[in-house]
Amino acid sequence: VVTDDSDVFLFGGQCIYRHMFEERKYVEEYKSSTVREELGLDREKLIHLALLLGSDYTEGITGVGIVNAIEIVHAFPGLDGLYDFREWVETPDLEGMLPGVHRELSTDAQRAFQRKHGGMRRNWEIHPSFPSESVVQAYTHPHVDQGRDRFRWGPPDEALLMRFCVQQLGMEPSQAQAHLAPVFASQHDSLVQMRLDAFYSFKERFAKIRSRRIRDAVAGITGERSHLPALAIDDPPGSDVDVEAHNGVRSDGSTDLDRLHILATVVHTDGTNDGKKTSTKGKEKKWKRIQENEKRKEGQDIVRKANAYHGNLMEEETMDGTFTRFPYENHTIHVISYDARTLGQERLEWAFRICKTNMKQLYENVWGWDDAKKMEELNHENARFLLACPDHRMEPIGYAHIRFEMEDSRHVLYVYELQVCADAQGKGIGKLLMAAVETIAQKMDMAWILLTVLKENVGAVNFYYKLGYRLDDSSPGAVDPMGQCGYEILSKPRESFGCVSEVADG
Repeated sequence: VVTDDSDVFLFGGQCIYRHMFEERKYVEEYKSSTVREELGLDREKLIHLALLLGSDYTEGITGVGIVNAIEIVHAFPGLDGLYDFREWVETPDLEGMLPGVHRELSTDAQRAFQRKHGGMRRNWEIHPSFPSESVVQAYTHPHVDQGRDRFRWGPPDEALLMRFCVQQLGMEPSQAQAHLAPVFASQHDSLVQMRLDAFYSFKERFAKIRSRRIRDAVAGITGERSHLPALAIDDPPGSDVDVEAHNGVRSDGSTDLDRLHILATVVHTDGTNDGKKTSTKGKEKKWKRIQENEKRKEGQDIVRKANAYHGNLMEEETMDGTFTRFPYENHTIHVISYDARTLGQERLEWAFRICKTNMKQLYENVWGWDDAKKMEELNHENARFLLACPDHRMEPIGYAHIRFEMEDSRHVLYVYELQVCADAQGKGIGKLLMAAVETIAQKMDMAWILLTVLKENVGAVNFYYKLGYRLDDSSPGAVDPMGQCGYEILSKPRESFGCVSEVADG
């Protein structure tokens, strides 16, 4: 199979050729038999690595890289083993709280893994569907063309090719004959179909296993020491050598699954400069990609830290009290922050009712309204709420529903809802809440604020534009100005935060 996608092994590919059409690189040959013999990683184990590291079909486990993944496959073999692994990660460590009570793992390898990684498991984020049997099914039983027709090889139809060149390409008959004559002549020399490996002179070499922990895990899987050469790097337990801890994405943009070069038998072609790119443009692209991925990783860390923070986002000492008190009808409004856990069911239902009252008809015209989906959105584990609470009313009079997220490569504060009770609209409550949103975005080091606004909601569109929000590059209107999409995405960059005018003065 000629491809640059290592997932082909998971679909049952036996031999993969990479870089076939890149003149400045050697062609690389990867054989599943070599992977199996040297590393003990058969197709099933490679699929399990994909579940851990991430692939086209699954996100993987945040915080688990290639080193930990191979150790997990060794210590928890089989799909049942991955269920055991998940249970261990999600089981609280009760030792020290209830004497004599702790989770016992059943094998020496699992107990050794527990000792090494007991503290690290708190940093691993496991998707609710892990390990997904549907993903395993997609790899083992993919939907493919079931046709049994075999390829048939034979000489080209000379008359048909001549007619094509004249009628479709506009060639003169003599010109077409001049181009095709050498091809026809070569066809008479031999009718043997050549194999790919006939075009390359092979020189085998194996990549080095840099991690001692990987070597130990490989030895446990195969039952013997691997024949692959190794570099003596003693990486500490809980770390992943040269691996970034977010869904297996490395600093050069590839996934851990794609970077399993320790599996490879590299096949060299003749005549290239040691397989290295000398193009300045290529180096610039690679450097740019590295910078982009470093920036993305930094953003992911910021979002992860923001979502892990469950303190009061509106602490007065961090905001000098500017937006926590606001005059309203001779009373004071306090802006108070909650997360999905602390908001409470009563106020969650209140937020849902206001949103439904204000937005249902507008939603119906664009997406349709679904009570269950909206409630699920409001109750999301990363949802945060800013409530505008007058000191003379039991109920708040408005709220902002926000989340800290990654949008493409940007770490953003996304405003999911900005809702104000009907009797309090037009009195500055929306501005108050958006001022608080921008202050929080600054506090949590977000690069952008994004929000979605329905085109029919002209008042909201004008409101956000007055506050300095503009059409985002990802918005349907920016991608296709003539399109008929019913909504737009607006945004404001960090350098413009805090420009909500007239709020501080009341």
